[in-house]
Amino acid sequence: MALCTAVCISPLSLGLLEVTLERWQPAPWDMDSFSNLVVIYLLLFILSCYYEFSRRASHKLLQDS
Repeated sequence: MALCTAVCISPLSLGLLEVTLERWQPAPWDMDSFSNLVVIYLLLFILSCYYEFSRRASHKLLQDS
């Protein structure tokens, strides 16, 4: 069952194209989902550590000058 229909302009044919959007089903929670979450949080942690060490180094350089 279609929840909503939209009319948009197709860039290739310059005509009207009817787009039907179906209801998305929830994604299953599996090992791939867990590993993606772990990798994202690990990258955010590494990025925050990099900025913190960079801030401390620049603060020390400012204090020394």
